[in-house]
Amino acid sequence: MADIITMPNGLRICYENKDSLSCAFGVFVDAGSRNESAEKNGIAHFIEHMTFKGTFSRTAFDIADETDMMGATCNAYTSKTATVYYITGLNKFAERYVELLGDLLFCSTYTEENIEKERGVVLEEIHMYDDDGDSLSADLLSKVYFGEGCSLSRPILGTAKTVKKLKRKDILDFRKKWYRPENIVLSFVGDIPQETFIGYVEKYFSARIPKEKAPFIPYVSDEGKVFSTYASLKKPYEQASVTMRMPSPGYVGGNYFAPFLLANM
Repeated sequence: MADIITMPNGLRICYENKDSLSCAFGVFVDAGSRNESAEKNGIAHFIEHMTFKGTFSRTAFDIADETDMMGATCNAYTSKTATVYYITGLNKFAERYVELLGDLLFCSTYTEENIEKERGVVLEEIHMYDDDGDSLSADLLSKVYFGEGCSLSRPILGTAKTVKKLKRKDILDFRKKWYRPENIVLSFVGDIPQETFIGYVEKYFSARIPKEKAPFIPYVSDEGKVFSTYASLKKPYEQASVTMRMPSPGYVGGNYFAPFLLANM
């Protein structure tokens, strides 16, 4: 059974002790594409990419090399509601995992040179996405369902137009606004004492995170939605993609995991 610990600065920890040689450590930031303005669409995902491009003490090569030397897997992903960074590997390197992710999240340099390099990578990812019928179908459905004025209607990657305009200041401003203690959950499963792990968090996370509170964004309600909406997009594909969306229980006060399991069967 996992324990939930709230640190004095609002940072939350989900800790579970497991008798194992391996461990997993994740950082869940409550900041995804729903937190973006239309003009900065794609910035949460762009920051995810930039986080691995170098810190004040590590180059991108150092990050990859150190991860490999520990036999670990380190990666990240962005959704509409969150950005998640995680590392898995041998339990004996747990402190180094916490230190590494703390360094990546709060000591990245975001140099102009690396921003321009990674912009090209993200733009290529967007172009690849445009050739994926399933992904385009899902994005079209979100646009129709939530409406163009809602941030949930926009693609997680952003568009070529918005990504080309992102500046270093935009990245720093977004991080300062959303990468705050009460917006972050640390999750750990492994075989080290809880007190020891909390000590790692205090050393490598608590001292680095800005203490100001992040703005609150209310969750979008389904009330008043028109569920019979239909939209189509013509593309020169050999196959057709059909996507359907309907109301389902939410995280709070509903049986969320039953329809989630059904959708993934």
